[in-house]
Amino acid sequence: MGKYDHLETLRQKLASRARGKKVSSALVSLWLKFDECLDKYKPSCKENDAVIRELREIQASIKETINGGAEDNV
Repeated sequence: MGKYDHLETLRQKLASRARGKKVSSALVSLWLKFDECLDKYKPSCKENDAVIRELREIQASIKETINGGAEDNV
């Protein structure tokens, strides 16, 4: 099992729910943004500090959205 397999599983569940129109468009957008940011991460690289900060900000937005911060249905 890879380090980020749990994220892929979560994205698949999210995509499934989005198809069923049970997930907000804001949440789907945040997960896509998180995925794009994760692609910037390079092991053993000094620039990762900025990427990690950005990932944490996106995670906070995802958590806020899940807890009812945004209710735009797809």
